[in-house]
Amino acid sequence: MLRFAIENELDDRTSVELAIWFHENSAIYDPKSADNEEKSQYLFEQFANEVSLVNHLSSIRIKVDSPQSPAQTHKVSQFILATKTHKLPDDMKDDVDLQLFLDFDLGVLGREGDRYDEYSGCIRREYIHVPTLLYINGRCKVLTSLRGGNIYFTPTFRDKYEEKAKSNMMREMEDLKAGKIT
Repeated sequence: MLRFAIENELDDRTSVELAIWFHENSAIYDPKSADNEEKSQYLFEQFANEVSLVNHLSSIRIKVDSPQSPAQTHKVSQFILATKTHKLPDDMKDDVDLQLFLDFDLGVLGREGDRYDEYSGCIRREYIHVPTLLYINGRCKVLTSLRGGNIYFTPTFRDKYEEKAKSNMMREMEDLKAGKIT
């Protein structure tokens, strides 16, 4: 039901779907890297350029949804880069598609307790190369920054997930500080 409600809120479904596909793409994602979003953006822009060239050379429209303009390519690139901070760029503060995309990215925070615990365990395994104390401090810093103000941008996500997300993150921070790491 939520999926259908959200689909009706999207103005540019293609851009959102492309950003989802290319955000931290497993082909280039490296948990030790600080520039995964930039690498994802680059991979997407390479794809967009190739699709544009194919469209131009063949003089036919590709049947699958693909970026059709430099403006759309820029938009998707901005969506991907926004996941680095989960902040809305000044020139996109009112972009509902970007708000929903960022809400999708943090949707897991509002899941039921066992699903959230599974997620937090995956995050620890992803950063297993980080010493335990550094991980605890870093993870608590991330969770604290996300808890300041609203986690979600859209009323749809705030109403459905905000309270549970804040509760989950608080519980995870308490567990981390008590030395309980999943």
